[in-house]
Amino acid sequence: MSSKDLGKACFVSTATVYRLCDKLNLAGFSDLKIKITSSLNDYLKSNGDFNFDFPVNPYQTHYEIVHKIKEDYEQTLNLTANLFSLDQLRLIASAMKKAKVIDIYTSAGNINFALNFQFQMKEIGIDVNVPIDEYHQRLTAASSNQEHLAIVITFGGRGILSDILPRILTKTKTPSF
Repeated sequence: MSSKDLGKACFVSTATVYRLCDKLNLAGFSDLKIKITSSLNDYLKSNGDFNFDFPVNPYQTHYEIVHKIKEDYEQTLNLTANLFSLDQLRLIASAMKKAKVIDIYTSAGNINFALNFQFQMKEIGIDVNVPIDEYHQRLTAASSNQEHLAIVITFGGRGILSDILPRILTKTKTPSF
C-alpha cells in the first residue's frame, strides 16, 4: 500500500499521511508501515472476543479460571505496551527528579493508586500531594508553581476538573503531564 492509497482509504490527503509520520517522529511512510506491521499482532490479540467485565463464569474449572485471568493480564499488558512511550517516561522521570513537590490530580478509581504512589514516594523522601476533593485540587493547583510537577490523571479527558485544572496550572506556570 502506498501513502496515496492510505490517504484514500482514510479520506485524507497524502500530505496528511506524511504529517502523521512527522508527528509520530518517523522518518517516513515506510517507517509507519513497519510500525503498524510490528504492532498488528498485539492489536489483533487485544481485539479478540475477551470480555473484560466478566472474564470467568461460575461453570468454569479452576484451570479455566486461572487461564482466563492470565489472558486478562496479558491483554492489559499488550494494550499498555501499545500505548506506552519510553520517551514520555524519560521526560516524566526527569521532570519528577527536578520537582521539589509532585502533585497528582485524579478522581474515582485512580485515587487509591495515587495514594499508594504517594506512600511509596514518601518512603524515599519525596513529597507527593494527592488532593482528593475538588476544593483541595483547585487550591493545590492555584498555590503550585514552577518547583512543583503536576500529574493529571483522567478517564479519557473526562471529569469535573479536566478542563479547569490545566488552565489553573498554566496560569501558575506549573509543569504538568
